Amino acid sequence: MPGESCLDVAATVRADGFAFVEAALAEPLLLRCGGLSDWQTFSESWNDLGQDHYLAAVGRHRRRRHAIFHLGAGGFELQPHGPHYQHIQYNPLQGSIQRWFEPMEARVCGSESMLTILAFAAKTFGELAPATREWKIEAHQFRIEAAPGRVGEPTTSPRF
Repeated sequence: MPGESCLDVAATVRADGFAFVEAALAEPLLLRCGGLSDWQTFSESWNDLGQDHYLAAVGRHRRRRHAIFHLGAGGFELQPHGPHYQHIQYNPLQGSIQRWFEPMEARVCGSESMLTILAFAAKTFGELAPATREWKIEAHQFRIEAAPGRVGEPTTSPRF
């Protein structure tokens, strides 16, 4: 379990390859990087996601939106909408194709909560790669839907 700072989370990722941060610790960690005053509106944005039409399995049980950010000396900048791409070696089910998901809404991308999450990620991963000065960041909102008689299938590729 990571400790109480981005450095602790980075150390856990370095040692274990991932970090699971429980909700009780996540909020204080995020608040060290910014504010969450619009969290309710931010979280409600998950109620308006488009269907993921690229699932290899039959049926439509995952919804998603996608955004690309650049982090450089000038801070975070939302980039023009573009595809999500993963090589087939990384994602054997939906790899090696450009997947065009509906864009994340501008109000979500520019929200205080989103910028706080990005700042937390920048500090954490910046600790792991201190020589990296510019980052391409892909953000995904997705919801996996389950129903009686239909198992919700999780995303197949690793996520932070």
